[in-house]
Amino acid sequence: MTAVMTDALVPALEDARDAHTAAIDRFRADIAVHAAGPRREVLERHIDDTYDCVARIDGHMRELRPGRPLRDTADRVRFIARATVRMAGLLLEIGAAITTAILHRRNGPIARARW
Repeated sequence: MTAVMTDALVPALEDARDAHTAAIDRFRADIAVHAAGPRREVLERHIDDTYDCVARIDGHMRELRPGRPLRDTADRVRFIARATVRMAGLLLEIGAAITTAILHRRNGPIARARW
């Protein structure tokens, strides 16, 4: 396969993978609404089938992409760094909410100055 064709195919596969994972998320949201029954079973089968499609797409992408250990490592480090920052921000927000709730309970609502 030529490099030009590979360069065009990989983004298309990534888009297809993103669409499939979005469909999985939508199926999960629908499952949360439906009680046990035939509709839920159909949605669960759709999720399984879509996971199989995602796995096949991932396999094709691995075949097409040349090995880039340094780039892959950098991507993983970036992902972990982003997740860590998000988690730290979430913990700070939770701490601020708890502290605010405790202060409101002790002192009543804090009057805010109007400028």
